[in-house]
Parts: sequence; structure tokens; C-alpha cells
Amino acid sequence: MYLPVVKKLHYKDNVFLERTLPNEGSVHVSVGDKVGPSDRLGTCKVVYEIVELGKKFKPVDGKWNEATPYSSGSLVGSVGKNEFMAPFGGFLEKSEEGYFFKAEERDHWLLPGVWGVVTDVSYNRSVLLKTQTVDIHVPVSVGDKTSGEMVVFPNPSDILTVNYFSNYIKSPEGKIVYTGNTINLEIIKKAQEMGINAILAGSADAEVYEYAKDNNVPLGLFSGFGDMPTPHFIYDFINEISSRYVFLHSNKHFLQIPVPEDDTRFKSKKLKSILRFVKKGLKVQVLTSEYFGYIGTVDRVTKSSIFVKLHENDEVVKVNPPNLLAVE
Repeated sequence: MYLPVVKKLHYKDNVFLERTLPNEGSVHVSVGDKVGPSDRLGTCKVVYEIVELGKKFKPVDGKWNEATPYSSGSLVGSVGKNEFMAPFGGFLEKSEEGYFFKAEERDHWLLPGVWGVVTDVSYNRSVLLKTQTVDIHVPVSVGDKTSGEMVVFPNPSDILTVNYFSNYIKSPEGKIVYTGNTINLEIIKKAQEMGINAILAGSADAEVYEYAKDNNVPLGLFSGFGDMPTPHFIYDFINEISSRYVFLHSNKHFLQIPVPEDDTRFKSKKLKSILRFVKKGLKVQVLTSEYFGYIGTVDRVTKSSIFVKLHENDEVVKVNPPNLLAVE
């Protein structure tokens, strides 16, 4: 008896990633340089905050000089009877649309986020890196391609509350957060409100999926629809690399995780066959309705059935072919 194969973890050692400055600046590396995730590739000046004030805005005392700096909390001007106090240090400027208050420029450092080698440099703007990654299959995903720092909650089995979620994520900007085996509508709405880059979970119901799709909230599910746990070998790996910079390719259904060159645990040859012979110890994914999406190990095989020990609770369940996939 044979089963078709689905590969959950892919090791790739010929990956090219471009890292780009938001504005023209200066690049500090050259072709051939080896870099690590926190090395500085280049820098530029960036204005992070702008407040539109409109054409009816009047500067204090009717005077305006774009070179005059304002400290946080100082009076800048007013719109009618409403005074505008500087929310941060910056400058008052004017365009055809009216006045706007702009924060002081700050240094923005371009970091690789990966272990790799510089293969090309675009003058003052971007760096092309050759690296290696482990790509995790994400069968259900929506939203734009995004990247950010991985945050993994400590217990994937507990049902999260919004308060715990909010308190645990101190700085939501630039984060990709794994919330646990399942995610509910309240949590994904809170994640959107906080500005988190993307949410990952084992599973979700159709309502959560439709909300993410309709509101362009990047969402990735490692198992699928319903109430299914994240496979243990996937959770163990992402828990190990929590805080690493990762890339979610929602349109191609995979999470890309940079790894050091010497981390070849998941390196293997390409599949020689799309089928696997069923025998005791084979890792499989169950596709019957009651245990749909669960992953386990073949416990024994009979002429008409396959008995699978589920990784989640060691329960042995009977599955009739072809309701199984071999997993690698």
C-alpha cells in the first residue's frame, strides 16, 4: 500500500533575498562580504511621523520658518480656537495642500535578517544576499507578503484572551506572531488594531479566515480549517527560532525562516517519488472528518485499514485509505 507525500519542511541553500533602504542613503558592504542577521548593510535618513494640519492652520504669531525647530510639547499654531502642540520634536512645513508638522529625521539602519553572502549592491539603495532557509508549508494563508520578527507564545494549547495577548506583545510593530493551536475572531481583530504584521496559528474557523481576507490581515494556518493542533515538529522548530526575522509568503503558502549555513538538520535530497510505502513508523496526516489535519505515526497496518497514533494525545485511530498523506 502506498500514500502520496506532502513535504512540510523544505531546506533551501540557494535563496536570494533583496534588502532595500526606504530612501536613498549609503550602503556599507561589498560583493563577497559575509553577513549575519544583525550586521549593518547601510543607512539612510527617515521621517517616521507626519501630522497633516491643512490650509486653515495658522502658525504661532503668524510667523513661519521651515528651519525653526519645535521641541515636543511646544505651541506650533492653531486651527481656529484649537491649539496645536508639537507631539514630538520636529519642523513646521508647507505644501500646496497646506501645513504639516514633520518629525526630525532619524537614522534608519538596513539589517540583513539572514546569514548570507552579498552578491550584488545597487548604488545607495539595496543589497542582494544569497542565503539558506527552511520553508514551512502553510496550507491556508491570506494577505500580502510580509516579514518581521517572529514571536511565539509559550503554550500553544491555551486559549488566549485579548488582555493576555495585548500585554504579552509590548511592541507590535514589525512582528509576526504565532498565537497557538487555534485563533478566534477577537484575537485577530485585536492583532489588526495593534498593527501586527501577520498572525500564525495551527487552525481557525471560516469566520476568522473571511475576516482576514476581507480586511487584508496576513494570516497563516499550519494545519487548516477547524480546531486542529499545530504539528509538534513545526511548533518545536518555530519555538526554537522565536525572535528571528522571518518572511511570510502568503501567496505561495510558505513561511521562510533564515538559518545559519551550518544548520543542515532539515537538509535532504529532493523527493525521488511522490509516493511512500506504508509501514510502521511512517509519519502521516489524517484526512477523515473527525481527525482532519491531525498528524501522527503509523502504528500498524491491516489489509483494509491503517491505524495511526496521533502526536497530539497518543490516541490510536483507525483510518481507511485513501484518507491519509505521508508527511516529510
